[in-house]
Amino acid sequence: GCSLSLAAIRIGSGRRHQIRVHMAHIGHPSVADGRYTTEEAFLEDQQWCERNFLHRFSIGFKDSDGPDGPDGLQSIICELPEDLCAALWQLRPWDMQSA
Repeated sequence: GCSLSLAAIRIGSGRRHQIRVHMAHIGHPSVADGRYTTEEAFLEDQQWCERNFLHRFSIGFKDSDGPDGPDGLQSIICELPEDLCAALWQLRPWDMQSA
C-alpha cells in the first residue's frame, strides 16, 4: 500500500477545487481524485474509497438577518459521512504515533 495522511485544512475563501489543485501541486493529491492524480493512483484509491475523500466539516458566515442581529456569525458543522468513515476504517496506522 501507499502512505496517506489525514489533513485538516483551513481556508479563508475558495472552493474544494482550489484545495484539490493546491494539494496535488505539492505532491499530495486527495484520495480518489480522478482529475488531479494519476489514473493508476485513482484506480487504486477507488478500491477502498469510492469517491473523492474531501469533506467540509464546518463553514461559517456572516448573516445580517441572523438571530444575532446585523453581521451575526453563523456556523454549520457536518460530521464525516458514513462512506468516508467506512473508508478510514479500512486503513492501518503506520506506527503507534500515527494511530
